[in-house]
Amino acid sequence: MIEARCNARECSRQIHARGFCKMHYEILRRSHDQRLPTLTTEQRFWSYVNRGGPDDCWLWTGGTSAGYGRFTPEHGVRVRAHRLAYELTVGPIPDELQIDHLCHNRDATCPGGPSCRHRRCTNPAHLEPVIQQVNLQRAHDRRISA
Repeated sequence: MIEARCNARECSRQIHARGFCKMHYEILRRSHDQRLPTLTTEQRFWSYVNRGGPDDCWLWTGGTSAGYGRFTPEHGVRVRAHRLAYELTVGPIPDELQIDHLCHNRDATCPGGPSCRHRRCTNPAHLEPVIQQVNLQRAHDRRISA
């Protein structure tokens, strides 16, 4: 997978935020430089996602809580990244449903828990809204078959 690189001239560091590495981002932010683009909430959200191919996990690179990606929209309430990814690409999630990570269910080698990489997955093709009972049953079935 090719990683995005900083937009600053002759810089090859990995992107940290808004198209720049951490060093160049901080320089531009502190100087209120106009080259620092203003991003929409959706653009800012996707800037934290390391997208691979359509079958790969799209890992959240921002902050986490209990291993799940977390995102705070401007003037908003913190949300789980995988839920927002689903809502942005597919549509609203009914109140009675949870989002199940299908990639986690298929990976018998994953130990689970807060270190589970699948909790950071935001690929909508890996996410399915299900009732809590189904989500818990799938997790239980996975533990038994592993």
